[in-house]
Amino acid sequence: MGRWRARAGAGRTATRHWARGLLLRLPSGPPRWARRLGRAVRGEGGQMTVELMVALPVMVVIALIAFNALTFFGLCAEYDRVARNAVRVYAAAPTSLEGVEAAGEVSAAIEANLGCPTAESTVEASLPHLAPATFTCSLAYHPTLFGLGVRSEVLGVALPPLRHTVALSTFVYNPLC
Repeated sequence: MGRWRARAGAGRTATRHWARGLLLRLPSGPPRWARRLGRAVRGEGGQMTVELMVALPVMVVIALIAFNALTFFGLCAEYDRVARNAVRVYAAAPTSLEGVEAAGEVSAAIEANLGCPTAESTVEASLPHLAPATFTCSLAYHPTLFGLGVRSEVLGVALPPLRHTVALSTFVYNPLC
């Protein structure tokens, strides 16, 4: 019969070499690299690249929003703690009974303990006589580009800062009463 013999049931794609006992497969079409090349030439390749180029800016914007939101929420929690401590320490026994000076002391304590360059703090105080003093502390957070500063206006759209306000009341110690 010869050196090459067709294997039973394998058809023309597989033959067996009797001398070495190896199974050889004959290709049934063009090689894999040629099929890939043919798809790329026909325009079927590159679909994933186009999808990535469309989806990547959307993913970056979503990541930017999530980063700023989480940073703002963490800053709000820290601001509440710092403002409460500053009002407790400096407003309960102010150096003078004028609201402007007491608010200045509280504001200076908040700025010293907060330590965030993209946040601004303002404090307003009302110190009525024989009533609890109310301190309204406001935080303004300017969003960033993963820690880098961004402009306050992009393509004609103003980017307002995110705001958080906390009102704290305490009785002011008055040695004159």
